[in-house]
Amino acid sequence: MVIMKSNLKVLMIKNDLTQHELAEKVGIDVKFINRLANGKAKFINTDSLIKLGIFFKCPIQDLLYYEEIA
Repeated sequence: MVIMKSNLKVLMIKNDLTQHELAEKVGIDVKFINRLANGKAKFINTDSLIKLGIFFKCPIQDLLYYEEIA
């Protein structure tokens, strides 16, 4: 089985940001940021990923990755 994971926590730490600060700066709901950062997002809005990519100056593939689990 393959699951999608997020590098959002790492990016927030590198940029010294809390979830609330990131949500405010990017214009995304803090609940979505929390779910994405903690691996609980069931649906991921493409617009939100684009906003995060623009903010962190990185491609979407730097935000998300797949992990195979047994």
